[in-house]
Amino acid sequence: MLKNMRLKNKFLLGFSTMLVFLLVIGVGDLFVINSLSSKLTTVTTQSLPAQKEMILLHRNIEATEKLALEIIVAQTQSEMDALQQELEAEREKIDINIEKLMVLTPSYQQELEEIQKQLGPLATYREQLMVEASKLTTEGNAAAYEIYQNSYEPAFQQVATQVNELSERLDNAIEISNQGANSIKQVLMVSVPIALVIAVILSCSIAIRMTKGILGPIHEIKQNIGYLETGDFSQLNISYHATNELGEIADAIRSMAEKIVFIIEDLGFALNAMANGDFTQKSKNSGAYVGEYQKLMQYLYRLMTGLRTVIQQIDLAATQVSTGAEQVSAGAQALSQGTTEQASSIEELAATINDISQQVKDNADNATKAKLEANEVNTEVQDSNEKMLEMNQAMEEISAKSDEISKIIKVIEDIAFQTNILALNAAVEAARAGAAGKGFAVVADEVRNLAHKSSQAAKSTTLLITDTVKAVNHGVTISNEVKDSINQIYHEMVTVAQRVDSIADASNNQAMAIEQITVGIDQISSVIQTNSATSEESAAASEELASQAALMKSSISVFQFSND
Repeated sequence: MLKNMRLKNKFLLGFSTMLVFLLVIGVGDLFVINSLSSKLTTVTTQSLPAQKEMILLHRNIEATEKLALEIIVAQTQSEMDALQQELEAEREKIDINIEKLMVLTPSYQQELEEIQKQLGPLATYREQLMVEASKLTTEGNAAAYEIYQNSYEPAFQQVATQVNELSERLDNAIEISNQGANSIKQVLMVSVPIALVIAVILSCSIAIRMTKGILGPIHEIKQNIGYLETGDFSQLNISYHATNELGEIADAIRSMAEKIVFIIEDLGFALNAMANGDFTQKSKNSGAYVGEYQKLMQYLYRLMTGLRTVIQQIDLAATQVSTGAEQVSAGAQALSQGTTEQASSIEELAATINDISQQVKDNADNATKAKLEANEVNTEVQDSNEKMLEMNQAMEEISAKSDEISKIIKVIEDIAFQTNILALNAAVEAARAGAAGKGFAVVADEVRNLAHKSSQAAKSTTLLITDTVKAVNHGVTISNEVKDSINQIYHEMVTVAQRVDSIADASNNQAMAIEQITVGIDQISSVIQTNSATSEESAAASEELASQAALMKSSISVFQFSND
């Protein structure tokens, strides 16, 4: 039943079983947790607060007893009043404690009422005690202590005993609640892991069973798909049969494998016949080729038709190749003879070109040497021109210095003239002075003589410098003419050098062109020789091609074709 169940239903069944089991476990755990929560709530909201109030009640009752003793031994009225106020406050606390306990522990209401009743006589004895003690006398204290010892103390012990018993009962109830909570906790600690273990075991069992029920057929199907992928059809065997999705997949793969095996065998039979030269075989069952498989049959028929056409064309081409090969052989032989004659002519032309090339190279070398010599002369002329320019500049500087010297001579003449005038004035003044100016007159005469000599020397120097300036100007004129002549020679040498450069460049270009022509002729000679050898090889290949065409024609004759 499970084998034929649909995968969706299998998964739903497995998940539903696990969900129901987990739901049962969850409900049980929820019930136990709710019980535990209820007990813990009772303990925390009632039992523990009641225990606290019980402790406070016991403490407050003991405080009243202590205050009663203090009242007995009080010495002043103010101390007495303060103790009475404290005692009243403790009494109010006791009433509040009992009221809270009645609310928190309704089950102990009878015991609490009994304690309230016992507190009534205790309050009466306490009032009597306070009346005696308020006298503040030794007799009053003794009477108050007697009331305390004979009446108050026994009543107090009875109330304290009842409070202790009630407190013990409350402690026992809390202990029982704690034990119950611990028991529930232990149950949870044991039951929850057990339930989880059972759930895991059940889940694993269901998962393993479902996995085996699914992975087993899937593994078998995958293995057979691997056989299909590797082409090992001899091991194809899908034994799984079911009405679910996996059974449908297995049936589809079985059908596909059978169809693929038939198509491969059918195509293999036709292709094997074609390999043996028999193009007349057809498919044993063309109806098996459906869908995309139909294209395989179409491609097979197209292949047969195409190969038949190609083979027939090869047969026709073989005949044409045989005829053409004979014609190519005759032409190749004629070409070989012509290329032999061309090679002889090219060799004679190459020898002539080599002679011309040698002569052109000699001219280029001579032109290059002339170019170098012209460049050297040009360099020397340029240096001479630069030196002439320097000399011209020096002559111009000499002329300028001569002009400056002329100016200095002019100054000297002016000084001599002025000195002469001063000497004349000195002589006049000496004559006026008489005997006292004789010595000064002698000095004036000497100065006038010196001025006259200076004037004569300045005139002589002026004439000499004037002649020098004329000679310098003449030298400058001649140097300018020489400079212009050298510049003209320099420009003409530049022109000559440019023309020599042009001749040298042209000669080099001619030599390079001749070399290129020589290389071209060598290449032509090599090509002609190659063509001659190639034509001979072509003649031999044509003969071989003709024999191969005949062989190919005889080979094609073995193929068989249908008439359609």
